[in-house]
Amino acid sequence: MSHTGGEFEAFEGLAHEIAEISGCRYVDPRTRTDRIENETNHWTTQMGCLVEAYLDYCHHDLGDGMPNCNGIPAVSPSDDTECTLIYHGYIGCAPVYPTVAISLRTLAAYHQTHHVCPSFGFQAQCKALCFLHSVSALPYLTAQLSSAFDVYLEILHCVDQRLHTALKCDTPNWRLLNSCPACFYKLEDEPNLEFGWLISIDGNNSLKRWDSTTYGTNVRLNSRKARCRYHNLARH
Repeated sequence: MSHTGGEFEAFEGLAHEIAEISGCRYVDPRTRTDRIENETNHWTTQMGCLVEAYLDYCHHDLGDGMPNCNGIPAVSPSDDTECTLIYHGYIGCAPVYPTVAISLRTLAAYHQTHHVCPSFGFQAQCKALCFLHSVSALPYLTAQLSSAFDVYLEILHCVDQRLHTALKCDTPNWRLLNSCPACFYKLEDEPNLEFGWLISIDGNNSLKRWDSTTYGTNVRLNSRKARCRYHNLARH
């Protein structure tokens, strides 16, 4: 169903007419425009618990990516489902009522594979897992892997933040003050170079194609922002 072609408005009017005829007054007003934002908000409220569970998982890791269940504390029925899954080495693909979970060692393996081969995307990883388990590679499985991997990266980021805070490396200009000595430090009486820095900047033309307005689709709410310690983003 397309908003652009007017199909949504026609269907909405038909739904109201059917509701009038059948006597049912309730029409679901929800849309998918804020689906990503709602999912992000649900994950954010659980992130503190997820990080604690992940650190406990790493502490009880037997070396093969699976925790020692004898050392895991008993989990009461009132505890969050996602935290319980991470205690046992898994991340659910949904923040609320997950039905599918992916092991942390699978996500860690893909994380390192993507480091050495950035072109190896979710589709290829998902198809490889499907072939290993003899199941059909359906599109929704790629979306589930992507969702779990996003949460895994956010957990790693929170762990890094705690580590940087403990080491006093969390100031906004720490990376600039501790840059590469061979590249930026100057010695006394060092002759000036003709060019102090050589900088290359990508125009990011390929990424611009991801703009939803390029394809005439509706913009979905997404408050997530890229983070990098190598850039001190100005606040306006």
